[in-house]
Amino acid sequence: MLPSLQTGASGMKSHSQAMTVTGSNIANSNTFGYKTHRAEFGDLVATQFGTTKGAVGQGSLIKDVSIFFNQGGFENSDQATDMAIEGKGFFILKDKQTDKTFYTRDGTFEIDKSGFLVDYEGNPLMVKDVNNTTRESQGLLKAVDVKNIVDPARATGNGDVKGSGIVIKGNLSKDQSPPSAAMNLDDVREDMYNFATTTKAFDGSGGEHTLTIAFRKLADIPPQIDPNTGNPIPGTAQLNVWAWFALSDGGDIKSGSPGSLQAQGGGFLQFTDNGRLVDYYQGVLEELPPINPNDPNSSQGAKILLRVPNDPTAKNPQVAFDFKDVIDPVMIGFDFGDGFDPNNPSDKRDGLDGMNSFTGKNSISRIFSDGNKAGEIEGIRIDSDGVIDAIFDSGSSRALGKVQLATFIGEQKLSEAGRNRFVETSKSGAAIVGDPTVGEKGSIRSGFVEKSNIDLGREFVNMIEYQRGFQANTKVISTSDEMLRDLIDIKR
Repeated sequence: MLPSLQTGASGMKSHSQAMTVTGSNIANSNTFGYKTHRAEFGDLVATQFGTTKGAVGQGSLIKDVSIFFNQGGFENSDQATDMAIEGKGFFILKDKQTDKTFYTRDGTFEIDKSGFLVDYEGNPLMVKDVNNTTRESQGLLKAVDVKNIVDPARATGNGDVKGSGIVIKGNLSKDQSPPSAAMNLDDVREDMYNFATTTKAFDGSGGEHTLTIAFRKLADIPPQIDPNTGNPIPGTAQLNVWAWFALSDGGDIKSGSPGSLQAQGGGFLQFTDNGRLVDYYQGVLEELPPINPNDPNSSQGAKILLRVPNDPTAKNPQVAFDFKDVIDPVMIGFDFGDGFDPNNPSDKRDGLDGMNSFTGKNSISRIFSDGNKAGEIEGIRIDSDGVIDAIFDSGSSRALGKVQLATFIGEQKLSEAGRNRFVETSKSGAAIVGDPTVGEKGSIRSGFVEKSNIDLGREFVNMIEYQRGFQANTKVISTSDEMLRDLIDIKR
């Protein structure tokens, strides 16, 4: 038997296998997350003949099938649970039956009947818990429940933590003059302040309350003069100072008068001459003595707001609101900015992160109040960092988890497990798990899916080449057959 018959047969076999690889690529041209496979040919071990040093090959074989993980295109799915990875990395799945870990680029996820985020076979997507403040992942890999979530009611914060309470940023016009009307803190009207804004606050049971923050420009007072030296007495001047008042409808406060805005507290804001915030000061409401101190039946005097030394343990001014239907008063913090020390060159603050007093109009550029009423989940949002946020009908949101991605040093040596899934091998190395956008890991695009990276034009060219190679190898076999027949004919 001529060796060329075996050579031709091996060529037919290898080209047939290569055609299978190309056919699989074409068949999966619309499979989400599918990656191009390439058949790589190799020659069979050569054999020496006689005493010559030359070697003749015995044909070909498919030595390996490589996978190319270059980026596929994106298709908009308009479904928040669908995700595509822009860059390197694999989603991590846990097999619900065997608890085995799989890796995939197919980001078509859905919510199962138990409320968990899973692939189409019900295998949960692996995430980690996330710190709601820093948005950093923490803890171990876990499945994420995105349905059975209730957002409990939370009271508006007391300001001890940065960002809690009521945060206000804006401008109080330096052009303003103090109002001519005297301030009546039990019945505050528009002519008693220069500017006001409103916001919502919440008590611990989720009750919603409307608050008004009013700002009143105070008259400039020159410093007192020391009669002995004739020099100004430090700290006795009042320049570029505004008072602010936290107001609530009297009908929302215990022992209040419905229909009138009543001050529950307040404080003072000190600005530099060029409008930057220097500091804020806590205020306290104090009731003046009776109009006639000798007559116990005379009416009480008016309330005034007095400046008190700042509490070094409190990060922001605080006001207690004794709301109706709430047992204990709600302490709410007010954040007007950090301020800065203009006399301290080493102070890194600039006095521009909160309220300012520049020439122009009064305005609020940002006002934020934390706290919320109890809410039911109505949807999820997934950002590019992989954080899954629950959106509640109360208007609040909360991070439920952070999608984790796996990368491999030898990703082309991953073993295919079918259904667009891979498993790690000794050649691929162990999975390197981490947050999206960190290191070489890609970012997440919610509402998109990654299409296959198949180049159909190239596959059609490969198909023609493999068909021609197969055809040529059949000629090797038919020609070898003719040679055998000629050899037999010589015998005759």
